[in-house]
Amino acid sequence: MGGSEMFYGAVIAAYPIGRMCVLMPFGYFSDRRGFKVPFLTANILGIAGGMSYALASTLGSKYFAMLGRFLGGCGASHPLSAWAARTYPPKKRVQIESLQKASTLVGVILGPALNLFYANVNWQV
Repeated sequence: MGGSEMFYGAVIAAYPIGRMCVLMPFGYFSDRRGFKVPFLTANILGIAGGMSYALASTLGSKYFAMLGRFLGGCGASHPLSAWAARTYPPKKRVQIESLQKASTLVGVILGPALNLFYANVNWQV
C-alpha cells in the first residue's frame, strides 16, 4: 500500500484517537437518553471500521486503513461498561466487565487477522 513509518504510526494511533473523540459524547447521551442509541451507533461505527480496514488492502488504499482504525476506535467507545455498572449488583460487575473486555479484545485481534486471510483471496469470479 505504500506509506512511511510515520504514516503507519498514525494509522495505529487512529484507533485510540477515535475512541477518545467519541467516548465523552456517548457517555453524555447515555446519561440523558439511555444506552440504546449510543450502543447501536457504536456497533454500526465498529462494523463500518472493520469493513473499511478489511477493504484497505484489497483497494490498496492506506487511507482506508486509517479510516477503519478510526471508526473501529469510535465503535469501541460504547457505553457497555456504564450499563453493566448500573444493571448488575456490585458482586457481579467484575465478572461482567471481564467478559465484556475479553469479547472486545477477541474482535480487535480477529479483525486484522482476517484481513491477512482476505488479502490473499482471489476476489474475481
